Amino acid sequence: MPIVPLTEDQVRTYLVDRFGGDSVAALARVVHRVSSGNAAMMVSMVDALIAAGSIVFESDGWALRHAPRTIERSLPSTTFEALLWRFDQLEVEDRVVLESAAVVGTEFSAFDVARAVGVESPLPILRRIETLCDRGFIGRRSRRVRTAPSAVEVYRFIHPIHAQILAGHAPVFDQLRAAERLAFDRPPSQRAG
Repeated sequence: MPIVPLTEDQVRTYLVDRFGGDSVAALARVVHRVSSGNAAMMVSMVDALIAAGSIVFESDGWALRHAPRTIERSLPSTTFEALLWRFDQLEVEDRVVLESAAVVGTEFSAFDVARAVGVESPLPILRRIETLCDRGFIGRRSRRVRTAPSAVEVYRFIHPIHAQILAGHAPVFDQLRAAERLAFDRPPSQRAG
């Protein structure tokens, strides 16, 4: 079944429903244009606007911090740029974790990412991964609820293109170092070449 893009009116309805009124609906046109009507991209973009402080919760409800035109000028012009823009809103440490996870692949564990980053203990990486998971940047491969996260639990990028974008924009030297660490951590029998 083909998925059709959302219309501008459907984006407006989403904004009104999510934010409880018309205050944020003024962004419907630009959110529709940048997301190309892609529902997942629309939600990601709105989440990023909240994280960036462009949409704020005040005593009387949700509001735009700036005029819609000011917010529009700060936004990327294409869906690809919007995805990259969302990742650019992250703290440097969180972005490094995601870039290193992208080197591992579309599915990864905190243990694998710790190896790629070059740290001995996966616990700080696990804490960042859990936070990124809670914020919707990545997901757990398993849907079952665990009492405590594990360094070997498998996480995944929400969409493979997210891993491609992060890997493609990570510093080349960092990508090479991560790939090298991963390759040389494997037993000789599992190494290529």
